[in-house]
Amino acid sequence: MNQVFKTIVPFLSTPFKKNLSFDSMRSKAYIAEERDKEIAVETLQRIIKQIREY
Repeated sequence: MNQVFKTIVPFLSTPFKKNLSFDSMRSKAYIAEERDKEIAVETLQRIIKQIREY
């Protein structure tokens, strides 16, 4: 789980902070913004597609 947060945190934001830290995201994972979740899902889907086409 730590690696997932380290990978996606640079691409996330909140209404109040443009840049998040890995530790803050990990401790507050239960309050992810809806748009951030959508971006994470889209990114993971692109990664899955690339893996399948490999």
